[in-house]
Amino acid sequence: MTDKNSGLFWLCLLLLCLLPGVSHLLQSQPGNAADGVVAEMTLLHELERSLFQQERLTQTEFDNVQDAVNQIIRRLLTDTENHSSHTADLLITLLERRNLYQVISLFGRDESDQFIRIPFADLIGQQLDNSFQYELMKATALLSADSAGSRFSQMSEIKTQIDSQIDSVCFENPQAAFFMQLFKPLTIEDVQKQYVRKKSALLHYYLFDDRVFVILVTPDSFYLKNWDLPLAETKQQIDSLLTPLYHADDLLKLQFEERLAFQLYQKLFLPVSQPVKKYPLLIIIPDGYLLSLPFELLVSDYAETIKPEDKILYQHYRRTDFLIKKYALVYSYSITGLNPDLASYRSSIKLGTQLLTMSQPAIASANNLHRFLLKENIAPTLERSHFQSEEIKRVSRLLWRHVNLKNDRVTKEYFRQHGSDFRWIYLAQAGVMSNTHPLKSGLLFSQNIENGSGDSTWLNSKEISAINLRADMVTISNCQLSNPFTNGDVGVKGLPQAFLIAGARSVVHSLWNINSISTSQFMSKLYWELKYKRQYNSFALQQARLASMNDRFKYSGVYISRAHPFFWANYRLVGDPELRPPSYTKIPRWAVVLVVYLLVAILALFIVRKTRAERYTQQEASSD
Repeated sequence: MTDKNSGLFWLCLLLLCLLPGVSHLLQSQPGNAADGVVAEMTLLHELERSLFQQERLTQTEFDNVQDAVNQIIRRLLTDTENHSSHTADLLITLLERRNLYQVISLFGRDESDQFIRIPFADLIGQQLDNSFQYELMKATALLSADSAGSRFSQMSEIKTQIDSQIDSVCFENPQAAFFMQLFKPLTIEDVQKQYVRKKSALLHYYLFDDRVFVILVTPDSFYLKNWDLPLAETKQQIDSLLTPLYHADDLLKLQFEERLAFQLYQKLFLPVSQPVKKYPLLIIIPDGYLLSLPFELLVSDYAETIKPEDKILYQHYRRTDFLIKKYALVYSYSITGLNPDLASYRSSIKLGTQLLTMSQPAIASANNLHRFLLKENIAPTLERSHFQSEEIKRVSRLLWRHVNLKNDRVTKEYFRQHGSDFRWIYLAQAGVMSNTHPLKSGLLFSQNIENGSGDSTWLNSKEISAINLRADMVTISNCQLSNPFTNGDVGVKGLPQAFLIAGARSVVHSLWNINSISTSQFMSKLYWELKYKRQYNSFALQQARLASMNDRFKYSGVYISRAHPFFWANYRLVGDPELRPPSYTKIPRWAVVLVVYLLVAILALFIVRKTRAERYTQQEASSD
């Protein structure tokens, strides 16, 4: 080893050892916050450079880098004197970097689950120094009073160069697109132009030290809100609110604590309710234990009153002020997950207007399921319900061209080879999102007849992420979260994010299972809104929920209202919120005129012939 390389090695080692101490020292100097950010950015860059040069990482090595990113984010958030647009730009960029490492932590694990390999490390590493140069200049800009100087012109040039280089890589390697886009520097202006439309607002949550921070971006402004939030107490309240929904086993004894839902509304949403009041679409990026919380079921107004007895069970929930009545909500686990440009990196071969549905995979018995399922203590429904057949029939009406597969035709091989041929995909087979084994979350396909073991029936998240997809929307109607409220609810992210990495633009999935007739009815409403009202997918899901509240069905001789959150709050939309089915082929004006003339000619011919027949009849009658 040369003296130069040896010196670099010992410098990196020293930086690794001193990071906690330096961070503590910088924290103890509140008047020097911006200097601290610059110093910590330099330390982070050295850590990242070392990280992307290794083939395999231990969890400890990887955690050091994640901790360094979080350290800078927290310093920026708690520096109340520098909440400028430049601070927000750096915050957005670093939050995406944090999301990148969370995705790598999930999808980069090897089979032993002991080491992490960074996907596309060489491609990301090539952009490291350029990205650092931009981020360091952005951090240094916090110190500069001359915010309109040449510094920002130079920063703009660097950012344009980075964006161009990353785009070039993504076109050459579409599978790397999702990871590379997470590495792009972002600005608030980027978010407003690309991800926040006229009717929407973005809320990025971040939790630490009994406080919640929300970066709120609207089309014409941004806000940084923060307030006290007792994290342990709030987590316990969320668990208490959702446990009866995740573990409901009797439709006649469903529970829901409106009081708790109102308290959580006050803690999590009320402080940002005014800035988002005029935006009917909210994009939520949750953090920590907020991952599995359906914000839709939060209650914005509540009073302790005796509920009137209704003839229809749960009908009184129709009068509850659920948040879904005011907003359409969509979720994402990164800003990049909303990027419509991700689809442009895929194959340029023309994508038709086909729909793929898959349902009722051929499984001999529950004993033949993958060993992972048995470990998770999950028993997917294998019944051949006629309601599911009706569900597929109604969903198929969305598009004229569709391929409906069921039984032994529901194979992993078909999905891998032909998944990229479909614009809309509907998967009705059983799925699991595992908190204990998030990367093994997946979907059930037909049993491999050749070996009869059933091992090949399970398509896990890592396998899904390697498939080439170009779908606007993938719907997973029969999925459930396994072991909720454990391990930070990371299972919620694995399966839908795998589809986004694979190239899908949005994913609709369930969090818990409801009975087959309710699933069929709900999905019928969702796809009816998409086809006949041509709603965006986000508003179609909202309207399907509201329609569900007005619906009822008979169960064990009792009429039950679907206004209870159990029947509609389990569905979640992740990804692009402004997708609608492709329009039918447009007819040229000359063709419309020609068709009108033909119809008029046919009608005139019919009238002439009828008139002649009547005259002939009258002449015969008069001659007689």
